[in-house]
Amino acid sequence: MITSNRRIVERRHLIFYLTVVDLDSNQLLGYIVDISEGGIMLMSNQPIEVGEVFQLQVTLPGSGEYGENFSFQAQSIWSRQGPNEEIFDTGFKLIGTSKDQLSAIRHVIDELGFDHSKY
Repeated sequence: MITSNRRIVERRHLIFYLTVVDLDSNQLLGYIVDISEGGIMLMSNQPIEVGEVFQLQVTLPGSGEYGENFSFQAQSIWSRQGPNEEIFDTGFKLIGTSKDQLSAIRHVIDELGFDHSKY
């Protein structure tokens, strides 16, 4: 039996942080620390209220099949102070993700994810 605290889909840390913008305010929200097909963990300079739904845009390095960025909807499900007083970590679950959005997320995981099993 899988408990609610266990992840079904493994998250991948990224080899560098991707910029995330809140499209409703057009403001920088933070940076993706890790990602899975079901959610992201975001590092930010301010706390993010739990339960809020955001339309997020991720900026990808360079250009390619997925363009320079992609967007998706996500809900904040937890938030805590990070390793120091100036950093906050927030977990988001993805909402209503389309096939194209999932494909872009898989691309990020495959191309930018750090595979710990190789080290």
